[in-house]
Amino acid sequence: MLVQRDTDYIKAKKQLDNLGLVSQFMLKNNIRRIVGNLGPMSNVLRQVNSKTQKDLFRLNPSVKISQRNTMVVGIDVVNDGR
Repeated sequence: MLVQRDTDYIKAKKQLDNLGLVSQFMLKNNIRRIVGNLGPMSNVLRQVNSKTQKDLFRLNPSVKISQRNTMVVGIDVVNDGR
C-alpha cells in the first residue's frame, strides 16, 4: 500500500492487522527516491513474498544438474545507489 504520511501508515496498519490481513506499506516519497533502482524494489517484493509464506529461494534444477553432485551458491547484494 502506498501512503502519503507516517500517520496514514499507523492507522491503516492497525486496521489491517486487526482484520488479520497481511500488508506491506511504502511512503510515497520513498517510491520517488528508489524508482529505477531494482535493489530496494526487489527487497520489497521479497518482503511481500515472505509475508504470504511463499518460498523465496527454491530452485527447480534441470534433470542434468540434479543427476550430478552439484552445489549452487547464491549471493544477494543490494546497493542503494549512494
